[in-house]
Amino acid sequence: MRWIGQQEQPNGFYLIEVEQDDETERPVNFAVTDGERQALLFRQQGNKLLFMTEQPFPKPAELQPKNTQAWAFLNDLTASLSPSQPVLITGSHQALATVFYLADRFRETFDVRAVLASESAFPFVVKPARFLFPDFPAQAIGAATLLEDWKIPNRLCSEAALPGCFDGRLGDLWSQWTPPPHWQQVDCDHLPTTA
Repeated sequence: MRWIGQQEQPNGFYLIEVEQDDETERPVNFAVTDGERQALLFRQQGNKLLFMTEQPFPKPAELQPKNTQAWAFLNDLTASLSPSQPVLITGSHQALATVFYLADRFRETFDVRAVLASESAFPFVVKPARFLFPDFPAQAIGAATLLEDWKIPNRLCSEAALPGCFDGRLGDLWSQWTPPPHWQQVDCDHLPTTA
């Protein structure tokens, strides 16, 4: 992989752009490391890959695929989902990159919803939601603008009591809100793997 560059995002997050030799589709939970830091796949367009990380990498970074985890592939995930029922994608902390990756890939085929959680801040500015979320706790009206631009209803959970966010973790949310029973769920914190 060849380093192209990195751009700082809100709240100290970074997007790292690299180029690979071909257009091989990477696993949805693909990660790279420089030995100290790790970044997860945020988007793939052809041979260009974008990774999200919570800290900058040295320039130019020597990135290596992180192969200590089992990979989950897009085709395996979509094969288990029905296009006739909404899909709720959830993820927290570093798996936020995977939520964005899947939301982008699923949105053409599925009716997607998302819930993102963070211990502190998000890699974006929290904005008031434009889309309704059935029976979601009323105080949680914040959303990720990029997901809303893609017309994906979404809500946020934060352990840092951020305005507009549900106060707590995803586990805390499940004790106060249950997704409608016909919604399918993809948990990016615990993806099914092929290994």
